[in-house]
Amino acid sequence: MGRVHRLFLDDRPETLGLTPPPLPPRISATPSKHSLTYRPNLFDSLGTSDLTRPASSTHLPRPSFSLSDSSFNLHRTNAVAASAEHVDSSSATNGRDDSDPPPVVKILACKACGTHLSHNGNNNLISKDFHGHHGKAWLMRTVFNTVLGEPSSRAMTTGVHVVADIDCTSCGTTVGWKYVKAMETSQRYKEGCFIIEIPLVTMKQADV
Repeated sequence: MGRVHRLFLDDRPETLGLTPPPLPPRISATPSKHSLTYRPNLFDSLGTSDLTRPASSTHLPRPSFSLSDSSFNLHRTNAVAASAEHVDSSSATNGRDDSDPPPVVKILACKACGTHLSHNGNNNLISKDFHGHHGKAWLMRTVFNTVLGEPSSRAMTTGVHVVADIDCTSCGTTVGWKYVKAMETSQRYKEGCFIIEIPLVTMKQADV
């Protein structure tokens, strides 16, 4: 048998004048420093293996919320309007119920001649729980159209007081007195105030 001659051809691309294809990318067996080991669920602690996932994939997209959203602005506008309406209604009533009648201001006038002597408005009336020579009396802060008499000491149910009678300037009727001085410490609040005897005056509603 004759010798067999084997011909080996060089089939490399560069030998044949071809451009060799690019090499495939190498996959590293070790995770990079940017990777993160995580557990896919809470049951991994029971023995399942850890997985390696890039850190970027662990971040879930955050829901976006814009203050310019029409529904948000609508609710905010309604809330502000309701609050303003509540403030306006409270300011208009000044803490008083709309069903409550307004306070009535009365003028106290001399029963004999009709001269105005005092009124019960602007906190001028201190108390209605007093008694005079003729019956019920009111304690007032101020009076007008009266003449002040000479002061004298008088023993009253609440102690000794220095008082002076007040007379109507038009007809001279004594309509009450002024507390000049109180001897008891507890009665000092009366000093400088006036007693008007209700049976000696008339009352009419003031035009306010």
